Amino acid sequence: MPLPEKPTFPYVQDLRVPTLILIGSGDIADNQAVVGALVMAIPGAARVVVPDTGHLLYLEKPEVFSSLVSGFLNSYGF
Repeated sequence: MPLPEKPTFPYVQDLRVPTLILIGSGDIADNQAVVGALVMAIPGAARVVVPDTGHLLYLEKPEVFSSLVSGFLNSYGF
């Protein structure tokens, strides 16, 4: 897969869709920092930190992951 011609991170501030960002409490510090930056950059973004999980929270706690995503989508009528 080729890399984008331009860095994409500066453009996340242009997103105008509901955005849910999930991260495990045990994920590495670099990912925690990226999530923090994304939440600050995307207008209205919601962050949920899932306790006692790492980077693969959807595998570690699939029921919690499904519940959070379903609830988020349902709140927007999906």
